[in-house]
Amino acid sequence: RFFFAAEGGLVVVSVAMSTVDRAVSGFMLGGSIGVAAGTVFGTMQALGSGARGRKLLHNIAFNILAAGVTFGTLVAVGSVVRSEGREVSVAQTSNSRREKAL
Repeated sequence: RFFFAAEGGLVVVSVAMSTVDRAVSGFMLGGSIGVAAGTVFGTMQALGSGARGRKLLHNIAFNILAAGVTFGTLVAVGSVVRSEGREVSVAQTSNSRREKAL
């Protein structure tokens, strides 16, 4: 949402995201978190198993990819499910704010 100061009060302009936009942003957010977690846990797992050299890098890279894709998919699906049926128009948003102010 964007807020603009206008004469006589605050005007709220809501920018609605499409379902695909929500899924993509959810996947990117979840993928980022998954990559970070995959890096930490993959490194611990690979070093703990005694892997060295190419095997070490292969194990870490596999864990990073697996965690990023898995968590990204889960967050994308969750974002779509959570946003379903919540489309609000600009007129509804501004009217409900006016009613609360009165």
